[in-house]
Formats: sequence, C-alpha cells, structure tokens
Amino acid sequence: MSYTEEHLARMNRSGQRAGAVGSRPTLVTQALQSLEREGIVRKDAKVLDFGAGKRAAQTAILRNEGWKDVTPYDIGTNGNGEELEDFAIYDVVLMSNVLNVQPTIEKLREVLYQVWRNTRHRGILICNLPREPRYGPYEAGQMSQWIEWEGFQITRTHRSGAGVVWICEAV
Repeated sequence: MSYTEEHLARMNRSGQRAGAVGSRPTLVTQALQSLEREGIVRKDAKVLDFGAGKRAAQTAILRNEGWKDVTPYDIGTNGNGEELEDFAIYDVVLMSNVLNVQPTIEKLREVLYQVWRNTRHRGILICNLPREPRYGPYEAGQMSQWIEWEGFQITRTHRSGAGVVWICEAV
C-alpha cells in the first residue's frame, strides 16, 4: 500500500499522541482480554497487532500477560520495513486507531482487505473507530458496512464515549 509521505508521517504521529498508546490496554486490547476471560480466545492464539506503533506498547502488554505469539506490525517510521505479505495467517488481528487515520475510503477498504487476507477463516478481527482523530469522512454505520464488505461478520459492537469497537469474524 502506498501513501504520500505527508500522510504516512501524519498517521505515524497519530499513534504517538497521548492516549493513543501507553502503558494501559486500549479498548481493542481490553476486548481481546475479555474474549480470553470468556474462553473464546486462548493465550496461545496467534495474534497480529496491526498498527502497533513505534513502541508496540499493546504487544508488550499482552506478552507480559502471558500471550505466547503476538506480532507487532506497522508502517513508515513506526515500522521495521516488513510488508504485511511477509507475515503468516493469524487467529486474531487487533487494529486500534488504524481505520480512522486512512485518508480515503479506498485506502480504508484496502487495509481491511489486507487484514482479511492475513486472518484465518473464522479468525477474529477486533478494531475500533475512535471519535478522533478521523482523517476521512467516516461514520460508524458506514464503517460497519465496509468491514462486512471486506469479508468480516460483525459479532459484537461496543459503543462508548471514545467511539466504537467491533469484534468480527473472518468469513
């Protein structure tokens, strides 16, 4: 996927804002932790932290909790030069504050398709649409539709003051 240098820098900076990452679990990570407590996901699941950020803080949180196989992935200055195609197929993909920073609907759908290709059949995608920042004209209803068009079935939706979190199954 190609982005303009300006937009790539803007996306990378968004992940470094206070509150976007940190020492506490994001809503997306909290949703995964909840699925583990419910017995839906095990700590030996193969997890991709898509859009992990430079410090991969959420990856570190999960590894410290005993998750066995968590892989961070990001692009631009937050990445390490690997392409998503280099990665395996995952049981769970986390996308915290990724969809909201896509510059166009086409890029947003391209990201969702890429993630779908890297998620095993019946695997889980946990993603969100925070209230801000939003770099495109995205609303929760439209986002739900695009998530489903790109191969996921939404099984749970959680709305809060911080935005929306979706738990989805790859179909």
